[in-house]
Amino acid sequence: MQQENKKLLSLAFALIGMILLTSIRYRVYCDDHWWHMLTGRFILENGAIPTIDPFSFTHAGSPWVNWEWLAGLVMYAVYSLLGPSGLQLLRLVLVGGTLILIWKNITRLAHSEGYGLLLSRVFVMPLVILVLACLNLDRPHSFGYLFTALAVMLSYSLAKRPAVYKSLSLLALVAVWTQMHPSWMLGVLLIIAILCEAPLAQLFSGDKTWLKNNRLALISALLQLVLALALKASGGYSHSVNSIFQASRLFEWQSLPELFSLANIPLVAFVFMSMLWLALAAINRHSLKSPFVLFQFAAMILGFVYFRFTPYFAIMACPQIVVWLAPHFTKLNLSRRTLYLAMLFLAVGYFLLVKLEFDYNYKSLGWGLKLRHNPQPVVEFMRGHELSGNLMSNWLPTHGYLAYQLWPDSRVFIDGRIPQLFSLDFLELYSNEKNLHKILDKYPVDFYVMVTPTEAVSINKALLLQDRDDFALLYFSENSALWMRDRGKGNKDKDEAGTGTQADKHKSAPPSFKLIDPWRISKESFIKWMQGENFERFAKELELLLRLAPESKMAATLLKTARNYPKLSEEQKSRLAGMGE
Repeated sequence: MQQENKKLLSLAFALIGMILLTSIRYRVYCDDHWWHMLTGRFILENGAIPTIDPFSFTHAGSPWVNWEWLAGLVMYAVYSLLGPSGLQLLRLVLVGGTLILIWKNITRLAHSEGYGLLLSRVFVMPLVILVLACLNLDRPHSFGYLFTALAVMLSYSLAKRPAVYKSLSLLALVAVWTQMHPSWMLGVLLIIAILCEAPLAQLFSGDKTWLKNNRLALISALLQLVLALALKASGGYSHSVNSIFQASRLFEWQSLPELFSLANIPLVAFVFMSMLWLALAAINRHSLKSPFVLFQFAAMILGFVYFRFTPYFAIMACPQIVVWLAPHFTKLNLSRRTLYLAMLFLAVGYFLLVKLEFDYNYKSLGWGLKLRHNPQPVVEFMRGHELSGNLMSNWLPTHGYLAYQLWPDSRVFIDGRIPQLFSLDFLELYSNEKNLHKILDKYPVDFYVMVTPTEAVSINKALLLQDRDDFALLYFSENSALWMRDRGKGNKDKDEAGTGTQADKHKSAPPSFKLIDPWRISKESFIKWMQGENFERFAKELELLLRLAPESKMAATLLKTARNYPKLSEEQKSRLAGMGE
């Protein structure tokens, strides 16, 4: 029987591990991790934490409270050593470490292992993996996940067997956590809840020795609070964190029909865990005397108000749910064969859910960088032609990638530091497509970087830029396009410091061209482009497009279509035959 238990335990651990490996193995896409890593680079290069904005040209010099600087430093170090795959490895370490600690917390809470507990682990722990996917894992909150699970384990260890070194370990954890992510506030409260659990139970039972028996635990709880407040008690920090929560409360949850859809699998998993927790808590009402169980309930309520709290509830509540659920699985009295099949069936179901979450959120399975919204071709083009200046993009997170790659020679219009640096009004100004002309007239934007330029939403902005006389297209590919403010087009592009146009500095910039796009050709009939003077213009533009974007699928399609046109003259055939070679 013991040998069989070990086999089942190994199978459960392996299945959960395989689900984890699948869930974190997606390419690095464009998100806030870029400006976090840029902050880490800034700290290493300057030996100081930035207190004013050094990365944007719209808010340069504005006060900025950077409360996740240590996470950015770690992420930058990993990325510098291992590249995009390093971030994927960091995901594995942080999320894998979180799950291992949850596994240990389950073992501590259950005291003994049985068939019911094993099946309960395989049923509940993958739900945590799904909930953690509600936010990109390449960001500082992933450190908060690991620290939350670690805080639970260390706190219960200290409460059970008090020791000075355990108290010091908790203080060290909180000290690091405060520099990583604002979830330390939740962490300090959960530590206090756990450490006060035994003293409160003894106090309410009439035990007069409750203070003497729990002196070290109570002192440790007080020290956690004092240390955290001492490190992060500034008014600027409080205001900055509060602005995040004010900007991200109830509206982050979508309408119920949209919530319960395949596009929101992480939030559906959270709701399911919450309902399961409530049902089991109703059955195990005696557990509600525990301050930590009540704290889990509070975290669940916060999760329904701010979805950013959903992973923390899942991490804290998972051990309790597993232990509560285990007796009910045990009552099923499953045979060993049925138990094996049940565990495999659950694992296959979770694999399918992970795959669906990938598909509906455009995650690409694999290693390395996902080029969508990470305009690597434009960055290489700008470096090759020594172009620099003030950058704006049609996709907000892309600004972080551009800043990471091109700062300090170039600065960006906006990035993910919303609303602690960039206000919600400024975000609204940027997000509304109708404001593009107003922005370009008001701000000294030198380059407009367009990601996914062949999508309809991008074409609308491309047409707006084409209508202006001060912007011209320099580079185009299916991944990204680059528009540059034209030299000598009035004073629209004069920067606020009065230094003249950034474009004047770029004498090596290639000639600009008007984009011949397939939508315009399909509307105006391809025959029109093949006749008379239009053919000469078409040929010149196509030659330039092929030269600037030789791997462009659109350019290749245009060339193939033109070559197959039946009414070409011999001269035109010869002209087209020499292209693309």
